[in-house]
Amino acid sequence: TMPLVLGSVYHKFAELLDEHRIKIKDGSPIKDKEILASLLAKAHIGARLILSADDDFLLSELATRYASKPIDLSTLIGVSRKFAFTEDHKECDYWDDDCLFRGEFDLLFADGGLGRVRDHKSSRKASANEFQMECYAWAGSVILPHLTLWKCEFGFIRHDHITPMEFGGIDLRRIENKIRSEERRVGKECRSLWSP
Repeated sequence: TMPLVLGSVYHKFAELLDEHRIKIKDGSPIKDKEILASLLAKAHIGARLILSADDDFLLSELATRYASKPIDLSTLIGVSRKFAFTEDHKECDYWDDDCLFRGEFDLLFADGGLGRVRDHKSSRKASANEFQMECYAWAGSVILPHLTLWKCEFGFIRHDHITPMEFGGIDLRRIENKIRSEERRVGKECRSLWSP
């Protein structure tokens, strides 16, 4: 089976479940198997020919596990919220020609001075990509500058745990420098590919 397809179906399910919770205005655990089966069926569209019965069982288990975790709708401000920045780190449209840096928050929360991002992960290995977390924190701080502390979480569904990291003011300045350095490195690599 293709792990990428399995992960994509699971990720779509998580998005649909988040949207369902918002629609019904209830972030508490969902135990209704008919609702979960319906959302999982919608997430499966286009992948049925690739997934096996074992994969379907695994996805059902993951779906039940994720649905048992509540989300705080009172602090939720974004679902599948895209962000994009130009070279001078100004916000722009996601597909803008000047876009240099883009991404998407699966779930975005704001609570007092705290911003929080949750990223759904369905990978087999429960290892956090620190740079990705840093990028989420920095992007959030640019979009919502009044939030001075950022907590970023990877929700590892297969392993039933969340890996959180926190970033404050000094961290965010360090991260911006790190991002600029990475942008320069990538820019040089791209230019060398196009040089005659």
